[in-house]
Amino acid sequence: MKHIQFISVSILLLFVACSGDSDSTKQEQTITFNTLEPHNLSENTFELSATASSSLPVTFSSSDNTVASVSGRTVTLKKEGKTTITASQSGDENWFEARKVTRELTVNDDVSSSKKEQTITFAFETEEWFASQGELTLEATASSGLTVTFSSNSGKVRISGNKLTLLDTGSHYENEEITITASQSGNEEWKAAANVAVKLIITHDI
Repeated sequence: MKHIQFISVSILLLFVACSGDSDSTKQEQTITFNTLEPHNLSENTFELSATASSSLPVTFSSSDNTVASVSGRTVTLKKEGKTTITASQSGDENWFEARKVTRELTVNDDVSSSKKEQTITFAFETEEWFASQGELTLEATASSGLTVTFSSNSGKVRISGNKLTLLDTGSHYENEEITITASQSGNEEWKAAANVAVKLIITHDI
């Protein structure tokens, strides 16, 4: 019995020793990823460059894909702002995973600076809307001549194009204040306009 136990312990120690040897043969690696210079939206894309001391390929990711996204080594610039680009190398049978390196990327909007400003004119003749009036036509214009869109902070009304209608009628509409917002997002010639919000009081009279 003691002989069997001795063999079992010996096998276990040999297994542990071999397992330890597997990791002990691995080497540490580091990533070299230089600080990123600011980039302008007009560049559209640029290439990232980083190396691992192991010579294994480095991968990249962005913390905010709405500012800049990464595919392979190519960064696509989306809008003005800041995002963090992370360089990674996961290692293999010979190399441990490398410590990640992060760099902040600043994207400047040099496109909008050449665009023209625009404003929105939006107002109601009266701040009170009676349910008996039915559909309400929203009227707003942009100085650019571009189409203005509308939205509301209330789930009790529906806006389709420039038409606003009640989703339901009843006493719960009495003296209820909602906000209608007019927007114009701009295009290649015009900057986005500042939103104009107008308050409207819905009164139940039917």
